[in-house]
Amino acid sequence: MNGDLAQQTGDLKKYLLSREIGELKREAEECGGCALKHEDRRFVLLATIAYSFAKLFDKPYIAESRQFKELLPRALERLDTALDALAAGDLKEYDAQLHGIIGDVKHLSQDLGRFVVNIVDKARIKAATQIYAHGASLGRAAEMAGVDKRELAAYVGQTTLTDKYETMPVSQRLARARKLFD
Repeated sequence: MNGDLAQQTGDLKKYLLSREIGELKREAEECGGCALKHEDRRFVLLATIAYSFAKLFDKPYIAESRQFKELLPRALERLDTALDALAAGDLKEYDAQLHGIIGDVKHLSQDLGRFVVNIVDKARIKAATQIYAHGASLGRAAEMAGVDKRELAAYVGQTTLTDKYETMPVSQRLARARKLFD
């Protein structure tokens, strides 16, 4: 599992450096699947960071601001520190670094954003949507991402998620989940 975590963290850093919005979104989707596969909320943190930065890069008035130009190098440094902590087996420090990035993004979003929903909160809902899309129940996806189940249900209901992914009965979801962990 730490191998996947290191891989996803390294990929996130690479896409932040290259400012590849599409790759950041794909990274967030992949992290949603990893969160369910490994039952590890750390992947939700990575997905939240990836979605948040994709949104920030997409807004020129934010991406060109002084505050963002200070935030990005700090986030990259935190990812380096997180990778070092992961290599040393220090998951507490790894978590602290990721939470630090999310806190910085939330602060920037509140200061500069013109968003109805805070970028971090929206990113968590999107991460929960990916967990749900990969086979988790709505309740489990909401719990793993730390979002309200009703907010998640409302968001999923407004998307074309059911058109993109096959729907399946609970018995099939359970069999699929068991297969992942065997």
